[in-house]
Amino acid sequence: MPQEDIYKAMRPFSNEEFEMLKSHLGEKDYVKMVMRYGTPTLTDDDIKNILIDCHSTDDFVVKVAYPVVQQVLRDTSSGLTSSGFDALCKDERYVFFSNHRDIVMDPILLNLSTYENGIGLAQTATGDNLTPDEMTRTVSKLLKNFVVFRSLSPKEMLKSSMLMSSYIHHVIYDENDNVWIAQREGRSKDGNDRSDAAVIKMMCLARKGDVREYLDSLHLVPMAISYQWDPNDVLKLPALLAARKGEKYVKAPGEDFESIMTGVRGYKGAIHIAVGERLDLSRIEEQANANVIFKEVARYMDTQIHRMYHLYDTNYVAYDMINGVEEHAAHYTPQLKEQFISRMEKACGDDEEKRELFLAMYANPVINRYKYEQK
Repeated sequence: MPQEDIYKAMRPFSNEEFEMLKSHLGEKDYVKMVMRYGTPTLTDDDIKNILIDCHSTDDFVVKVAYPVVQQVLRDTSSGLTSSGFDALCKDERYVFFSNHRDIVMDPILLNLSTYENGIGLAQTATGDNLTPDEMTRTVSKLLKNFVVFRSLSPKEMLKSSMLMSSYIHHVIYDENDNVWIAQREGRSKDGNDRSDAAVIKMMCLARKGDVREYLDSLHLVPMAISYQWDPNDVLKLPALLAARKGEKYVKAPGEDFESIMTGVRGYKGAIHIAVGERLDLSRIEEQANANVIFKEVARYMDTQIHRMYHLYDTNYVAYDMINGVEEHAAHYTPQLKEQFISRMEKACGDDEEKRELFLAMYANPVINRYKYEQK
């Protein structure tokens, strides 16, 4: 069986599949609507011609999605900045091991940054819960997403994880693409970014031989994405409240879609993506066994992500408010503090528990920075 067929259920569209699909894309109303959001003057013929000129998902991302993302940034942010990309080798491919704040924007903005820095686009991991119908699955595959299957039995989950591990290596060495993967399952709703060693372990399931050599071959790079304002901060509160009370949180129908649309349309303020140096395994003791290595790599990624995270005025004002101090007042204006309080009051009312969770969401990056600076 050809290797490509092994990954068919999880991978993006191949070039051949894209060629067969693209003639129909220009007839889809949702494709026209999205493309005209990026470039309002496009006619139906313009849209068809742009799609005819695309011959791969890479072309689709650059020629179709790129103008749309730029318009989203103009409408919903004060700009995207980045750091660290100039230190990466343009001839190598990397696994960007990232904190995760927004379902759609995090990986899309990474691809915007890699494209602008000449690093090459990334295939990005996305949960199957986010593509419940044919339209969302099609869009996901067009945007170079590969599927992480979640609702499986333990036996099926192990099989799927081993396949995904193999696929990540395949992407880097056979597809010549980068990979984006979140540091843990789901978003960091409380702003407390933490890497799960199980994700590192999953990436190594397909290895044959030494775990160090295999990890090194993945070219792991820590990535931190920071938003001045989180459009989904209010929507994250119910899950945080349930977790605090020890209750199981059950998502409402359509909740993921609401989070996606809020993340895209909501105001984000300033945004920064920082990438660090490729993982150096010489930092870990030679005698360490595989499980120790996975934990140490996760700890290293946490350290780098917390140090690279770009702290905004919203983070500092939340830290001061949660601690009842004004030691960071130089980092924010009275107007910003008033704006922050107004947003919190609108989201939380007089509910003290909600207020604490709201403040922690923005303050935790500052707390984590100080924790690692003291080490």
